[in-house]
Amino acid sequence: MGFEAALRLIRWRVLLCTLTALSALGVQSAELSPLDVVNLAGRERMLSQRATKAWLMRGQGILVDRVGPILDDSVAGFDAQLTQLRAASGDETTLATLDKLAARWATLKALLVKTPDIADATALYDANEDVQSAAHQLTLASEDLAPAPYAYLVNLAGRQRMLSQRLAKFFLYRTWQVNEDAADMELELSHAHFNAVLIQLGVSKLLDDAARAEVDALRAAWRDYEALLVEREDLATMRANAPAVAAQSEKILEQAERVVAAILATATR
Repeated sequence: MGFEAALRLIRWRVLLCTLTALSALGVQSAELSPLDVVNLAGRERMLSQRATKAWLMRGQGILVDRVGPILDDSVAGFDAQLTQLRAASGDETTLATLDKLAARWATLKALLVKTPDIADATALYDANEDVQSAAHQLTLASEDLAPAPYAYLVNLAGRQRMLSQRLAKFFLYRTWQVNEDAADMELELSHAHFNAVLIQLGVSKLLDDAARAEVDALRAAWRDYEALLVEREDLATMRANAPAVAAQSEKILEQAERVVAAILATATR
């Protein structure tokens, strides 16, 4: 593993271990602002995609030295954030949606701990979409309880985190030849959505100079990732590019996290 890859893994492990520790200590709702709740709910969307991406990587022997920490950290992070979200104040809608998310996550988690095979990849496809949908509903419900207009912006930027992983996930479904047509359609939709959100973030008048610089850095990093994702005509080329897609998805995720952090910092100044 190269130095940069190792450093990124260390950063993720520190972040997720911190979340786990906070949950173990019994985080009180007063410690989470409404914008923090939107952010955490949005990160559940992302972690559902990242965990499934890692499972598909393991099944296809991609980046075998990195896949274990990515999968383990994603599962642990999802569990820790569920605990934090449960402790946060909310209304009946958010609590009901959280219950739905927890139930769907239990189904997905049971598949994620199994040794990957193509038969389970089909079941995982639907279970993963169910979790992502519930996490998105929770994010929207949480946004309704948070101060506008920054709640919308945190949600929007947080979707870039999720899309970075969703794109890799569907790419790897294509390379494993599971649900190929549906995965290819979702790749196109996620690709278009990522570009559209980049434009929205770029023209937002709410961003300060620091946040705008992070959006610019995300746009620059996106170019290399996008170039890999659009090469899908030949299966052999896709499979050859799969390790780079997996690696680039982690880089894009890290930069997207920086965008969200910058927006949260702007909102609290």
